[in-house]
Amino acid sequence: MTAPDSTRAQVFRPRSPERRPTPSPVELLAFEDAEGAHSSRKEVAIRDRFGIHPARYYQLLLRAVEDPAAVAEYPMTARVVRDRAERKTR
Repeated sequence: MTAPDSTRAQVFRPRSPERRPTPSPVELLAFEDAEGAHSSRKEVAIRDRFGIHPARYYQLLLRAVEDPAAVAEYPMTARVVRDRAERKTR
């Protein structure tokens, strides 16, 4: 019997990301208000600030526009996000 291949275990072991709390709807809309249009720079900022993948950010952002407190604080940004989502589903 041969010894287990320790390099193979290292190759397939997923990297352990830093665990951060899920950003609040207000935080998400504030960030969207400040950053604006989608760009590669924004993707890096999303990962740095929230520690999540940009796809997850956009999922949470769509939920954020349903939160009354977040919409009350950032009504124009919430409307822009909603309008953008509606255009994509047409």
